[in-house]
Amino acid sequence: MSTTATNFQVVRALRFYDATIGKKIIMAVTGFILFGFVVGHLIGNLQVYQDALAVRAGETPVKLNHYAELLRSAPALLWGARIVLLASVALHAWAAIALWSLQRSARPVAYRMRANLASSLSSRTMILSGLTIAAFVIFHILHL
Repeated sequence: MSTTATNFQVVRALRFYDATIGKKIIMAVTGFILFGFVVGHLIGNLQVYQDALAVRAGETPVKLNHYAELLRSAPALLWGARIVLLASVALHAWAAIALWSLQRSARPVAYRMRANLASSLSSRTMILSGLTIAAFVIFHILHL
């Protein structure tokens, strides 16, 4: 590959990140990754209830222990997931702040009467839900 073609690809990638659609795509992809982690984490931790049912039936609880052994026996998988999650959190936060800043700079003077015709309550309060989830995750990690 020639140097010109490589430079063109770098410039094209930078233009993608500079565009608002690029930031929105980053938000969507990283949000999907983070949502997938939450669902996977939930499924893994729900196995404690299968163990509770096993204890009631007089069996030995092993489901949650197998899940924990899987996580500890594959450190490359665990650290790979941690790196992807940390990168996703950082990129998601960066894109959110950048988009919020662009929105604020696009109209520095507020409307006299605000009419939210084309937006839902959930889209208008997304920043609050994101901060609430971030606070819960931080609390959850510190609680360990």
